[in-house]
Amino acid sequence: MTSHNYFTATCMILTFAFSLWRGEPRHLWLSAGFFASCIGDLFLANRHGRLSFFIGGVAAFSVAHIMFFLYAWQYGRHPNWLIGGIVFALLCAWPAVPTVLRVGWQIGVAVSFYTAFSCATLASVSGMKAPWPQKGLFLLGVLLLIFSDAMIAQSNFLGMKRSGKLVIPTYVASHVCMLASWAVCMARGFFSKMG
Repeated sequence: MTSHNYFTATCMILTFAFSLWRGEPRHLWLSAGFFASCIGDLFLANRHGRLSFFIGGVAAFSVAHIMFFLYAWQYGRHPNWLIGGIVFALLCAWPAVPTVLRVGWQIGVAVSFYTAFSCATLASVSGMKAPWPQKGLFLLGVLLLIFSDAMIAQSNFLGMKRSGKLVIPTYVASHVCMLASWAVCMARGFFSKMG
């Protein structure tokens, strides 16, 4: 396991344990997203050029985005499809379509589905009916995650190797923001019960 994988696993354990302790089942979707991210990390960190491991990693991260979508869905169920659609169009222009054109169909299909899941997550988070610190931090986390994914595509498939240096820092920052969003929500609930 990598150091960022340990961090994501810690996020998963924290959100899972405290959500059960506080009786907040909707936060378990977030824990499941962190868990799927850990699986994706394991696949990609150990792929060593194997296509099957890359596809497995993309599939696991797609599941993570579905879990993050469902987490945000618990807060109002009003996805902002306009924002998701605009980002989807931008990502299709760069780097998704150029990636699909340069690589085999298996990677192309995986990248296409993953891009759609990412933008659906962004749409769901954009429509959250939650206080701004919680929503804003989670939105920033998803945007950083999408940015990190774009850097992966640029580095691995489009020959822009320097982009690879941004992948892990933005990925970890995305999970820091998501965890901070969750912590804000939990703290607000804790102090409201005290008052």
